[in-house]
Amino acid sequence: MVDHFAIYANFMMAWLPAASADDSPSLAASAPDEYHVPASHHLLELLKSLGKELNEEIPAHLILVGFSKGAAVLNALMRDPKEELWSSIRTVHFVDAGLSVPGVFPLRGEELQQLRAVVRPDFEIWLHCTPRQVQDDSRPFVAHEHDAFEAKCKALGMAIQRRMYAAGLPVSLDMHFDALRCFLTTGGDQDGGDRHCGFFRHWRAVAEAED
Repeated sequence: MVDHFAIYANFMMAWLPAASADDSPSLAASAPDEYHVPASHHLLELLKSLGKELNEEIPAHLILVGFSKGAAVLNALMRDPKEELWSSIRTVHFVDAGLSVPGVFPLRGEELQQLRAVVRPDFEIWLHCTPRQVQDDSRPFVAHEHDAFEAKCKALGMAIQRRMYAAGLPVSLDMHFDALRCFLTTGGDQDGGDRHCGFFRHWRAVAEAED
């Protein structure tokens, strides 16, 4: 964390917060090609370290979840499709993904093709959205990136699911965090969905009452 910004330097090239795409478009455009951070290798090493710490085998089937700006880490991992990692990934969940600048999803077709070549046959991607992100008039690129990413995945024959939560409700920051409770983990998930909208508002009210 630097000046309240999340920094994922072990997974991706992290620019100073002030160096946004608007401030330095040439810098932002060149970063993915000129700099390579071995994101998948780093996650593999973390998993191996965790296995040693717990003295347990890491599960053969893994699920990756990226929430909000953390979805940029999923982006970095998908740009680095090492078979040792990705052959064990069953599902990837983008939960209300969105940044203040474009670049959440790996939009280039060749990157998705490289990923498709190493994932399991039953590999699946989920896009979980709320109006807080995909209907933000100040960041129209968020919705455009979701649409483009979904279309390119389908064109390559990659399984992708998309769900909208809290549709029609007043947009709020709570809605964004409610997505963490609402998002469905599988097609048959009976525990998620819109019935959990308002979860964080209720949690805050309970916490304030206890204080």
